[in-house]
Amino acid sequence: MGEVTQKKAFCEWTVDGQTYRLKLKTSDVVALEQRLKKSCLDLLDVQSGMGVPSLTTMLTIVYYAMKSWQHGIKETDVMTLFDKYIEDGGSQIDFYVNIVLEIYVVSGFLSAKMAQTMSEALQKMRAQI
Repeated sequence: MGEVTQKKAFCEWTVDGQTYRLKLKTSDVVALEQRLKKSCLDLLDVQSGMGVPSLTTMLTIVYYAMKSWQHGIKETDVMTLFDKYIEDGGSQIDFYVNIVLEIYVVSGFLSAKMAQTMSEALQKMRAQI
């Protein structure tokens, strides 16, 4: 019937020695879509693999993916974590590929193969810059 593979339960983001679990539950998706007034899939340009959401949108996605697993986290905390991530050598493209797309995979929006295709397209774009 095919090969069965283990699905990752969470995406993990480690900043300044602290690891945060990230995954969107259905209630998080509903709240996120109401807030952004868009479908979560509309936030990605799945067709070309080239669309990168704004930083505001990416941080909002991460906040909603984190809030159920990290008690008391605030959106401003996520911004502070992102600042630290950048200070430690991260970039917005890396954040999108390694965190946001992984959230989409573990939350059931994208297959790992789709995320890989999008990641490769972004890496090609990055190499041309």
